[in-house]
Amino acid sequence: MLKKLLLLFAAFTSLSAAAVGLHSLFIDAEGSLAWTIGKAASAATVVGIGIATWQYWRANASRHFNAKLLRLGAIWLIALAAASAAWTFHLARVTGDFEAWVILINVAMIGQAALTFWQL
Repeated sequence: MLKKLLLLFAAFTSLSAAAVGLHSLFIDAEGSLAWTIGKAASAATVVGIGIATWQYWRANASRHFNAKLLRLGAIWLIALAAASAAWTFHLARVTGDFEAWVILINVAMIGQAALTFWQL
């Protein structure tokens, strides 16, 4: 049951990160080039971690795949989710525009990371 929930979180965070990354690159090009590249790179790492998680648990590749990489990815997800939540609350305080969908994605990333640690 937890493995299925982990795969659901991995799919949700990967698809959400892909949407945010593509939106940042092609639709919403405000901000500096470094900011856009940083958002796209962060989104790409979340997608990569989601793919690695999916491969590890679905393809029975656990004997061929290093679990330490998944643990490192889980730590990255927690750090990125915390930074993203802090930035979202900062923007909400400064501009008054609170984007709750970002918090939902952050909770899913933390859930994916916690379940990864739990299952390894």
